[in-house]
Amino acid sequence: MTTPPLFLLDAAHAPEADHLRGWIESTAPDDERPACLLLPIANRQETIEASGLVPFLDLSPDTELIPVRVIWQNPEKAHSHPPRFRDLWHGDYRHPSAKRASQWLEQDPSRGECVAGASATLGNLRAQFGADGQSITDQPAFAAFIAGRAGLTLDIAERKRRGGRYKVPRRVASNMKASRRYQEALAEVADKTGESIADLEARAEGIFA
Repeated sequence: MTTPPLFLLDAAHAPEADHLRGWIESTAPDDERPACLLLPIANRQETIEASGLVPFLDLSPDTELIPVRVIWQNPEKAHSHPPRFRDLWHGDYRHPSAKRASQWLEQDPSRGECVAGASATLGNLRAQFGADGQSITDQPAFAAFIAGRAGLTLDIAERKRRGGRYKVPRRVASNMKASRRYQEALAEVADKTGESIADLEARAEGIFA
């Protein structure tokens, strides 16, 4: 018997979450109800609220974690005219409010495209977490690590769908700077050049910006 997966819903509000659940359930066997956890990754680019994931960290190591997100599509007619004042008033179409999202889904459900990021098993993620020098018993830190990885894979999936002009959020940079490999590289350069790690970090900020 295979271990059922856990879907991580990167949803900003109820309409997005319901749309993702409907998409997931439409592909599941009739006798199964997929396990879903709301994990609003995109709401906070630098620090993700991942405490809701902690109770699920004791699941089987074979449990596959699958992050999913809604990518909102711009209507074709929006490309036929320059930006208007009302476009500014409504905000970025990629991040609609709950009310707008609900209206769009009622009019045309295909406007909210559901995508999945690269999945990974809980066991593999824990091994990667430990390889970065983290304590595998630190459950809150492990949950934050998983959320960061999920966000990164979703950003990559979204970039593929939107094209090269789409900018990946700064979370990519923050994840990189938090890794053990990055810290070791800084220490190595500091040892070779005589510069302080603080000076090197300040210089790196200009590159990441």
